[in-house]
Amino acid sequence: MKKNTAFLFAALAAMAMISCASVSASERVTAKEVGVQLSDLLRPEAMRVVINDDSAWVTATGSSLDGVRVESMKLRAKLKNSGRKATPTDKTGLAALIESSEGELILLERDVNTYFKGHGGVKGFSDLTFDFASTGFTAQSSFSADFLNGLNVPLTATGKLGLRSDGVYLQDTNISLAGLIQVGSASSFIVDRINPLLSFKSLPFPVTFRTLTMDSDKVSLTGSPTPILAGDVWTK
Repeated sequence: MKKNTAFLFAALAAMAMISCASVSASERVTAKEVGVQLSDLLRPEAMRVVINDDSAWVTATGSSLDGVRVESMKLRAKLKNSGRKATPTDKTGLAALIESSEGELILLERDVNTYFKGHGGVKGFSDLTFDFASTGFTAQSSFSADFLNGLNVPLTATGKLGLRSDGVYLQDTNISLAGLIQVGSASSFIVDRINPLLSFKSLPFPVTFRTLTMDSDKVSLTGSPTPILAGDVWTK
């Protein structure tokens, strides 16, 4: 009788463990859930998401961030609730899934210029083009404003790109209008029309980038994210 009772308890314990494991698996966030929502936000040409426990690894090509095409993006994200699905009272969407992340991003010069050529939302500028280099950037445009009495005058600018928590900004910028160097409020007025060059505000979760480097055709940002090699996978 004791042997039968012990066997029964062992069987019940095993069934409970199996049940708990299956419930745990069903409650976990899937790569598809994260991938579909990120894809809706970033509209990438291609994307791959890998989830293992409470972390997600995202790689994307040809995403759109703040209206600008991003050649390459990588994210190592920490999931909320130890990777468990959000409860009905939690925030919805990506804000409910991702607590924080470290990123890597490559922004091509040609995509920045394509954005400004077709955007038309930067008031006062026309034909704005950037030329990247390891030491910074040069830019050219035609510019008009009220203080110029509506005249279109040639603008040139030199400077560097700086990394802030909410985006990539023009900094240490020297502005020249029709060959005359602009200082003080006039220079700030022009630079503020462009800044930020790339905004992170459309991302509903924190992304950390620690360094920014430039070369002749691109800007690279990185927070040194580490990949996840195996887990639940979703691809687009």
